Amino acid sequence: MNTFSKTMLGLMMISLVIITIIMYNILETSRENKKLYNKLDLLLSSPAHHIAAAVSQTVPEKNIQSESTLRGIDVSHWNGNITEDLPKKDQLNFVICKSTQGEHEVDPDFRKNWKFLEEKNIKKGAYHFYVYSQNPIQQAIHFSNTVGEIKHSDFPLIIDIEEGSLPRKYIDQHQLKADLLKFLEYIERKTNRTPVIYSDYAFINRYIDDDAFSKYPLWLAEYSHASKPAVPKVWKNKGCMIWQKTDRYDISSTEVDFDVYYK
Repeated sequence: MNTFSKTMLGLMMISLVIITIIMYNILETSRENKKLYNKLDLLLSSPAHHIAAAVSQTVPEKNIQSESTLRGIDVSHWNGNITEDLPKKDQLNFVICKSTQGEHEVDPDFRKNWKFLEEKNIKKGAYHFYVYSQNPIQQAIHFSNTVGEIKHSDFPLIIDIEEGSLPRKYIDQHQLKADLLKFLEYIERKTNRTPVIYSDYAFINRYIDDDAFSKYPLWLAEYSHASKPAVPKVWKNKGCMIWQKTDRYDISSTEVDFDVYYK
């Protein structure tokens, strides 16, 4: 074999190796793409609560107390008969009902919702909408008396405090914090359970940025649509117990707030 033939043979062998490498990479890319498409198909073909479950697993480990999470909603009389429709329309795991507001108001659907959830053995919780201008102890008494005895499987009682809780005029932040602690301490003594605070990121950082509140579990309203919530600095190390991820969860054409509980 002359020099020219050897050179040509060498070039052919190099070309064959290059083609082999290129084909291998193409096949590997195709396999990875196929895996990705299969995952997307699975998500897109799943019910909404399955999609939400997949997203919820991306929350930081410090916020998760076990490998699983529960998915649920919170309701008031504004949502109509959504509680009774729940077992027929979806497979969410818990419902939190508005119970009371201020010193005297009771949500018109609370007792009906509470009884129904008890009969259907659905994990449940009750919340009180706090009013800054009213007596905190009287609000706590009204709340705890309305709900009555809570079972071990129920969520601890929850206080909802947000912008709507405050008057438009002057707010004494020192008084707000002191009164809120009075409410929480009364509920804890009465129920022998540590109550939960519900609020949003901005409100907490502005009005209740005090380490005294960090002992209470946090139900955080945070609608960033990110893979994990932005946790207020007071709860930065502890994380949130429940994340209200969105106010747009659809059940049978009824939109409600969607929550994830890290059990």
